[in-house]
Amino acid sequence: MTEQIKKVIAESSLTQEEKDEFNKIIAKANTAQLQALESLFSENPEFAPTFYKNYKDKLATFTEKDGTQWDKIIDEEKGLMSS
Repeated sequence: MTEQIKKVIAESSLTQEEKDEFNKIIAKANTAQLQALESLFSENPEFAPTFYKNYKDKLATFTEKDGTQWDKIIDEEKGLMSS
């Protein structure tokens, strides 16, 4: 994980527990994924908590096999990307 990503997460509004979990998740990312995150967070560091929440929402929805909620999450992502 890059120092820039660590810094953004450390300075985010996430709780310490969320920061620790987010760091563990990001530590599993490959080089291309880390580069994409670094680019995203360098332009919009305030997006880190949103990214984490989105991950958690997707994980819960996937676990519960809730297709309707999954579609809602994807629609929210599309809205974020177009703004």
